[in-house]
Amino acid sequence: MKKAMVLTLLVFILLFQGCELFIAEAPLGSIHAIYVGLSYHGTDVNYLAGTLNDATELENCFTALCNKHIRPIHSYPLLQRGGAFESWGETARGTRYPIYSYDTPDTYATLPTKSNVLSVIGALKPLLTEKDLTIFSYSGHGLEGGSLVLAPSSPDDPTIFTSENRVKSEVLLSVRELLDALSALPGRQLLILDSCHCGSFVEGSGSSVSLIEKELFLDEALALYFSSDQYSPSLFVMAATTASNTSKEPVASSHIHGYFTEAVLDGLGWDHQKSILKESSPAMKKGVLTLDSLYAYVLENQDFPLTGTNPKRYQHPTISGGAYTLRLF
Repeated sequence: MKKAMVLTLLVFILLFQGCELFIAEAPLGSIHAIYVGLSYHGTDVNYLAGTLNDATELENCFTALCNKHIRPIHSYPLLQRGGAFESWGETARGTRYPIYSYDTPDTYATLPTKSNVLSVIGALKPLLTEKDLTIFSYSGHGLEGGSLVLAPSSPDDPTIFTSENRVKSEVLLSVRELLDALSALPGRQLLILDSCHCGSFVEGSGSSVSLIEKELFLDEALALYFSSDQYSPSLFVMAATTASNTSKEPVASSHIHGYFTEAVLDGLGWDHQKSILKESSPAMKKGVLTLDSLYAYVLENQDFPLTGTNPKRYQHPTISGGAYTLRLF
């Protein structure tokens, strides 16, 4: 009987709120957005073709959205592009690939080294209020466990692997290190991650349950709604894939994005052909754009299978945040 009463109350809340619960409707503050993208040109790991497009177009898209909706935004792009073309290499299978030099000294201040990334995050603290939102986007390689593979800090040795074929610790930013750095900031934080194993940032506890998920279990939903420690989360994550799977991008295209990021941009209303914001954002519902509505759009429109038997042929985006969603615009 008690459970039935609680269920009735939960249904009433959902209907009354129009099927979404928001964090308290205070005026939206400024957005401070850090965009990290690495091509890995000039390093000793395989390069990625869509990551720089991901970072630069997310920046352009969020800037255009903020201008449209009159929300102040401050952008901090950290990009590893690589230097000039040097020669052609050849794989063991005879496939040719271009070899580039590493980034030039004039770009080192904005190179996404571990030191630079953490410094930019730390420098935001005195600039933020409790109304503000910090967005951290990452497009690049990720290791099992979720660690982000950042840029080598030394131009004299732009390698990522050691002589023992291990990834150097100084280029790795772990899940714990990034979350600890972000948790020190006032306001709320949103991570948009497009890398292998980035679902490691979505905790496997009740806090990772989203009302958007069709597999939502009733008892977990009830616990979230009436649990004080999850009532008002400050950290939100939307990740390209699960902790145990990889993120993918097309092998060949005239304009490459990660499959996940392309769907995110589409949902926000980005026109890839004209590089401008469209008149409307498809993920917006009743004039409001939330993280859950954006996630729902990605699940419906990602141009790559969400499920399958071969992990190489599917990727399923994940989300955290609990019972409440984050309003973006």
